[in-house]
Amino acid sequence: MNYIQLNHQNVVVSVVESSQPIEAGNVIETPVPRYDWLGYTYDRDTDTATPPVEPEPAPPKRYLTKRAFWNRFPDSKEAVMRAIRIMPPAGTVMLAGVLDRLNSRVDSSPYVNLDDAQTVGGIDWLASNLCPATVTLDGVSYDMRLTAQERDAVLLAPIQEHETYP
Repeated sequence: MNYIQLNHQNVVVSVVESSQPIEAGNVIETPVPRYDWLGYTYDRDTDTATPPVEPEPAPPKRYLTKRAFWNRFPDSKEAVMRAIRIMPPAGTVMLAGVLDRLNSRVDSSPYVNLDDAQTVGGIDWLASNLCPATVTLDGVSYDMRLTAQERDAVLLAPIQEHETYP
């Protein structure tokens, strides 16, 4: 006679061949040895077993080197952000504080996680109406706010091999 032994969740944990009947609540008689059911969940009502569900693979980590992160910004806007942090012009002290906060988060980590809520929030802020559209430095006006396309280029562009943080 052939039997399958189930655990408390009705998962087949072993197959037993015995010349003597086995009577137990967690052992089921089967006409043939069911080695192919090991690890499967057994349904007593239908005498069938379903394979274990394989977990979905974790999405790949979207970690960039810091250099790759800053390279995703348009050069002129990155330069404006750095200039404001170094020497905030009149009326931009709050903007300088926000930029310093965003930059210090990047500086304090070995990499930039593009899925991190603070990273996304900071880039979203730079693309929002809360961020000034232009800033005047040394009498010249510069675009400051990220366009939707620039925001997406920073956060959503596929990560190239040379940008990947190990």
